[in-house]
Amino acid sequence: MVSAFPLFAGLQGGDYHVFPDGRVLMSGAHTLNDPVRGFVGLYNLIWFTNTGYLDTTRVHRTSNGVIYNFKEQPDGRFLCSGTMTTYDGQPVGKVFRIDAAGALDPTFNAPLPWGQAYAYHTLADGRIMLGGYFKPEGTTDTLCTLRLMPDGTVDPSFHPVRGAATFATGSPVPYVLDIEPLADGRCVIVGRFDQLEGEVRGGIALLDEHGDLLEDAFTGEGCGLYIYQSPSIDIPYKAITGITPAPDGSYYIHGGYHGYDDG
Repeated sequence: MVSAFPLFAGLQGGDYHVFPDGRVLMSGAHTLNDPVRGFVGLYNLIWFTNTGYLDTTRVHRTSNGVIYNFKEQPDGRFLCSGTMTTYDGQPVGKVFRIDAAGALDPTFNAPLPWGQAYAYHTLADGRIMLGGYFKPEGTTDTLCTLRLMPDGTVDPSFHPVRGAATFATGSPVPYVLDIEPLADGRCVIVGRFDQLEGEVRGGIALLDEHGDLLEDAFTGEGCGLYIYQSPSIDIPYKAITGITPAPDGSYYIHGGYHGYDDG
């Protein structure tokens, strides 16, 4: 967004959404310097015009952290996640919802004091499947999937998946990075894990409509390990970060890994 300068300076990157008319909504943590309209300092949701300039007709939004991921729902509202505990001065959990103008939606309250969502899928009935890592209120387990009711409460009919990243050093938290829904109600999840529910799953797995792990596919070793080499330390890593349908009915996967074993 070079053309937004000097009103905007990019700092911590996050996510973005492109509207049909070319406008852009961007998250993260960035500096605005627009004293005429009262936007000076760090902001976490920022609107740009379709020509790349800061949108001076919008209310840019703040939090006390970073909004890393967000996604538009079919009704035009957005689900957001990140490191914040407040948004526009109001307390929020690690997943919250805003309206199309960016105002906090008070009808949505997810009991998620810890974790982060990387993937969202809104069902036709308004329930929301999440992928990431979470500890809902009242539990000590780290969950890789979760399903919420339309008001943000945890769906008791869904069975969250517990995972492991046994290869990881330093930060062994497993997480789901993408969700691909299938026409029959099942879904494919991908992410940073090598076990789900104690079963071998190398970064990709198939779940039924209730969230249970299936044996129908992806029971092999999946994505292979590689060593990320930095100047100070070698880090073992493997993750599938995304899955995308291809025109012929197959799927593309992408991420950071060495080789793929489909079993």
